[in-house]
Amino acid sequence: RKQHFENLQAFWSGLEISAGFLGYAQRSLNAFHLIFNDLGSLPEDFDFVNMRMYVHNGPSHRAPLRPELAESTYLMYRATREPSWLWAGANMLEAIEELNAVDCGYAATLNALTQELDDEMPSFFLSETAKYL
Repeated sequence: RKQHFENLQAFWSGLEISAGFLGYAQRSLNAFHLIFNDLGSLPEDFDFVNMRMYVHNGPSHRAPLRPELAESTYLMYRATREPSWLWAGANMLEAIEELNAVDCGYAATLNALTQELDDEMPSFFLSETAKYL
């Protein structure tokens, strides 16, 4: 049984919302936001049974500012109009502003445990992630 998730899987909630499965989408989005709230970012891999970073063939502690969680959160708010999803989006925006803002833009997180930043800003951050926040 697979006991970890990859942050790209946050797109699935958006598909569930589009298909009308709001209950399933809410549960999975809440799980993603629980980890995001604890770490200030959503790491590439996370072991949700043991609630720790998942390590396979070396560390996978990066959090590259991917858009999937922001997009699914936005879609959930549009579908439900529940203010809690606005709060979740604002919480993401505040965490990114606090932890990832640098002089020339926003840096990806190299290590979500230590909040060490990478020396890059992925192009998808501005073109995809930021537009949902």
